[in-house]
Amino acid sequence: ANYDGKDIVLSGEVMVEHEIGKMSADHMVLTPESEEQHYHFVNLKMDGNVKMQLKDGGQLFCSHADLDYLKSKGKFRGDVDHEYVVYTESCKVNEDKRMPLVLKAREMNVSLESNENEGVKVSRSSINEITANQNVTLNYNHDFVAAADLAVYRRFGSSSNNMAGQIDLFATSQNGTCQ
Repeated sequence: ANYDGKDIVLSGEVMVEHEIGKMSADHMVLTPESEEQHYHFVNLKMDGNVKMQLKDGGQLFCSHADLDYLKSKGKFRGDVDHEYVVYTESCKVNEDKRMPLVLKAREMNVSLESNENEGVKVSRSSINEITANQNVTLNYNHDFVAAADLAVYRRFGSSSNNMAGQIDLFATSQNGTCQ
């Protein structure tokens, strides 16, 4: 571990608990909100074997991640060794049944949900939108499999009990993929 007065740099088998969930990686750079508040990280850069177990039940795996908590967004990407970003969640079908959703792409951008309490933003602990770019594949319980150049997943429910959403698939050119 290293602290330069601004950033905390961690290397090795790093694990961090954050408002959005548990994160692990080979290397992390954490930027606290202020010098006085070292416990609240607003910017997280992660490299190598990035794994995120989100509090809302989703999981995200990739090679590189940049999470900007102040702007409520994140960017995830693969590399030469691990090309794809993989997002998974278990979708509730009814009271007794859940089905897996797997979204893969070379790059994903996420927007974090901002909850407001009396006009003040208080929590950004769940993902409300994922934009997946480049070689996107979608697999819903092995019943529905699709491929596209671009996918946008808008989630309607943020609780782990109700993770309904809509996924739009697009080809980004005349000869692009959307099937």
